[in-house]
Amino acid sequence: METNKQEFIIEASNKNDLEHALAAMANPPAPPYTVRIPGDEVGDRAFEDCELIGAVITDATKIGNSAFKGCEGLTSIDLTRCTEIGNSAFECCEGLTSIDLTRCTEIGNSAFKYCEGLTSITMGDVGWISDSAFEDCTGLTSVTMEGEVGIGNSAFEGCYNLTSIDLGSCREIGNSAFECCEGLTSIDLTRCTEIGNSAFEDCTGLTSIDFNYENYVRIGYSAFKGCTDLTSIELPCVEVIGMSAFEDCSNLSYVEITNYDSSVTIEPWAFKNCESLASFESNSIIDGIEFSAFEGCKNLCYFNFNTDFRASSNWLTVIGDSAFKGCAALQSIELPDTVREIQDSAFEGCAALEDINLSKVRYIGNSAFEGCTALNDINLSKVRYTADSAFSGCDMLAEVEGKRKVIKHIKVNRPRKRKTRKKSLLSLKSATIIQYTIKGRFMSR
Repeated sequence: METNKQEFIIEASNKNDLEHALAAMANPPAPPYTVRIPGDEVGDRAFEDCELIGAVITDATKIGNSAFKGCEGLTSIDLTRCTEIGNSAFECCEGLTSIDLTRCTEIGNSAFKYCEGLTSITMGDVGWISDSAFEDCTGLTSVTMEGEVGIGNSAFEGCYNLTSIDLGSCREIGNSAFECCEGLTSIDLTRCTEIGNSAFEDCTGLTSIDFNYENYVRIGYSAFKGCTDLTSIELPCVEVIGMSAFEDCSNLSYVEITNYDSSVTIEPWAFKNCESLASFESNSIIDGIEFSAFEGCKNLCYFNFNTDFRASSNWLTVIGDSAFKGCAALQSIELPDTVREIQDSAFEGCAALEDINLSKVRYIGNSAFEGCTALNDINLSKVRYTADSAFSGCDMLAEVEGKRKVIKHIKVNRPRKRKTRKKSLLSLKSATIIQYTIKGRFMSR
């Protein structure tokens, strides 16, 4: 009976044809069935939610939208002649384990989404992988691609067992494309110029990244947020490091921007809570350090960047709110002469900070240096406004230079002078001797 069931093939173009064919049989075998689909195209929703199909034989070059969506029993289909796969074509086909897409040039949105049994994919020169194409394929371990390719939003999001994919020819990676792909350990982005928001967020196994050395790269919001195993990064050509791009990369200890020919903007929270970050070095001009960019980097002790503003038309003028808040190990930082404004809490809690050049600064905000207990002297000669709490808790501050109306509320702890002993009195029986010290000479009366 098993042999007969495997050999039983029904020809049908869609779900209705299949049901009619079965209804016409006096004693049809039990499902699942092998279906042969005639023609060079499988129509939209042709077999959607059909629980009867186990295998498909087809020479079709095009699979329509939702053609096999929800066919949970489908385990086998030959797609070696297929060039186009529509949106949601195989969505929720949990029984599929491997597919060959070497001739396919178009893969639609959500084409294989939720195919949890899929373990391997082979693709040719596909050109573009659409949004959510393989999202939540939780069993997927390897992907092989050829040629230059772009990857859409959430294309592989949630594929947490994915360990092998070659991105060396990838030019663009969309938002959340590999979010939560915990199995990835290394990625080659040497041809990629656009890394989308949350592209690799929470890829907790990621340890190394190779970035583009030839073309400028934009790193989107939260692109590598929460990549807790990442220890160092080298950015050869970068223009923008987006909001929260490396936030919560708790083991990241070293960052270097090696390009000399451009400027880079560091957006809010870019390196927030990178607790192991000890060294940040940039050969590029930094034209923006925005709010909370390095907040909570408590081990950051070396921060160096190109301060030659003549090398770029984009100048750093503002240090954003809480930019270095809580960087307790930071001892010194050289700000370029173009900096005019230090915003609220910019260096709050930088307890080791001893030296900072403020000679060209015009504005200092609330709590900007609050708790900088090692700060000894500051030059505020150009400052026009200083908030009352700007230097609160700077217990070692001994010398402040600036306009009286600006610095009058800053508490300065000058060392006390040793008092000269003016008079001592000694009584011996009935005699009274009074001694005076005047400029070191002794006199008695």
